[in-house]
Amino acid sequence: YILSGIYGNMASCVFLEDSIGVGSSGAVLGMLTSWIVWIVFRWDKIPENNRSQRNCQMLVVTGCVVSTLAMSFSSLVDWAAHFGGAIQGFLLAVVFLSYEIENPLIKKYIRIWAGFTSFALFAITLYYILSELHPSKEFLSLFDANDDWNKYPHNGPNEAD
Repeated sequence: YILSGIYGNMASCVFLEDSIGVGSSGAVLGMLTSWIVWIVFRWDKIPENNRSQRNCQMLVVTGCVVSTLAMSFSSLVDWAAHFGGAIQGFLLAVVFLSYEIENPLIKKYIRIWAGFTSFALFAITLYYILSELHPSKEFLSLFDANDDWNKYPHNGPNEAD
């Protein structure tokens, strides 16, 4: 949840650099995509009498993810955080839930692939944020106008101020 949320916010900084976004929807989409991975990895382990529930879960969760991602391009919605969180949720779920895969060779390679891809996305995105992104003058003036840390240099506002 936390790593999906962090990466969703990082993706938002890269793709929507002149906007401000808040919320946990990227992290929630990370959890939903990880749920899809869990269902897929346990697909054949579900007893015959519970397979209709499994199929219903898969349909509902996939429908939620697809509809949320499709509606992410509405105005005032942070599509980058949604897609970033969903991608990291998927990759991290593959890493953490791969113990459900019975073939040890497939388990090893899929864990390496997903772990490397997740780490590479974090590293490349962080590098891009630190080296290429520069806040616009408009946002810097907003920051200066709301900089309470420097207005109250000791421990924040007190009653004497």
